[in-house]
Amino acid sequence: MSILRMSKTLLVAGCALILGSTVMASDFATDWLNFRDPQLGLIDNVNEVLREQNEFESCIQQQQEALHCFLSVGVPYSAAVLMAYSQYPCDSN
Repeated sequence: MSILRMSKTLLVAGCALILGSTVMASDFATDWLNFRDPQLGLIDNVNEVLREQNEFESCIQQQQEALHCFLSVGVPYSAAVLMAYSQYPCDSN
């Protein structure tokens, strides 16, 4: 389910980029002097999405490492999953 949410986030970000590019192109046609500011804002938004994606992937990796650690000491699988997810809650939204 977490991978699905990440995929949806990336899809929404991609759609926002396409829509933003279209809007910026029409803005550029009417007022080229003010074109740079929206473009920088869009780049900042993309950087933010990529940073959040990297944090999410890091959290998933920490969950998996915690799961393996709990399983290696003999904790039952369902309890290990709950412990790993409660130790590293990646779905904060």
